[in-house]
Amino acid sequence: PGHADCAAMLAEALALARGAGEAELQARALHQQAVLVTQSQSDWVGGEALLAQSQALWQGLGDRRKAYARLRNRAQCWLHLGRREEAMACLAECERAAREDGDGVGQIDTLISLTSMLAVQRRWDDALQANRRCVALCWQRWHRHGLGYALWNAPRLLARLRRPDAAMQLMGFAAGYWTSNFGPLGDDDAADIRRVRGLVRAQRGAARAQALELEGATMDLAAAVQLALRA
Repeated sequence: PGHADCAAMLAEALALARGAGEAELQARALHQQAVLVTQSQSDWVGGEALLAQSQALWQGLGDRRKAYARLRNRAQCWLHLGRREEAMACLAECERAAREDGDGVGQIDTLISLTSMLAVQRRWDDALQANRRCVALCWQRWHRHGLGYALWNAPRLLARLRRPDAAMQLMGFAAGYWTSNFGPLGDDDAADIRRVRGLVRAQRGAARAQALELEGATMDLAAAVQLALRA
C-alpha cells in the first residue's frame, strides 16, 4: 500500500485501540505513525509529537525499556530540528538507563544513534570511540544486527581520520556481511561505499584502495571486529 493507505490504516488502528482502551496497541500505532510521517514527509515536528505520546503510554504501562526506545527516537527528531544539545543529552541519559537496566539492546541502539549524531557534527574521533563501544558490546552479546550497523559505520569515520587502510578493508567486509545476513544494499548504502572509496583513493591511490577492499571482503568476522576495535 501507498503512504496514504498506510496512514489511513494506522489511523483506524489507533482509533480502535483507543476505543478498546488498549494502551499498548495505541503506543505501537503512534510509533508507526511517527515512522511514516518522518520517513515519507520529513515531518520531524509531527513525528516527535507522536513519539512523545507513545513514550507516555509506555511509561504508564511501566515498560521502561520501550519508553526509553521512544525517547531515543525523539532525540533523532530533535537532531533534524537543530536541537543538537538536547538530542545529545537525551542519548547520554538513554545509554545510562540502559546500562543500569542491563538492557544490552538499548545500549546498542543508543550507541548507533550516538555515532550517527556525532558524525553529523563532524566529530569524527568522538564518533569512532562511540562506535568502538558499540562493536565491543555487540560482539560480547553476539548481536549480529547491531554488528552490521557498527561495522558499516566505522569505515567512513576511519577514512575521515586518515586511516585509509582499515577504512577500506572494513568497508569491503561490511558490505558483504550486510548483504549475506540482512539483504541487498540500498541506494544510500551504495553512496556510502562510493564516499569511502573516494576518500581512500585520495589518500592511497585507486589501485591500493581496490586491493584493500578485496582484502576486507575475504576477512572473517572475528578479524573484522578486532580491526574495528583497534584501528
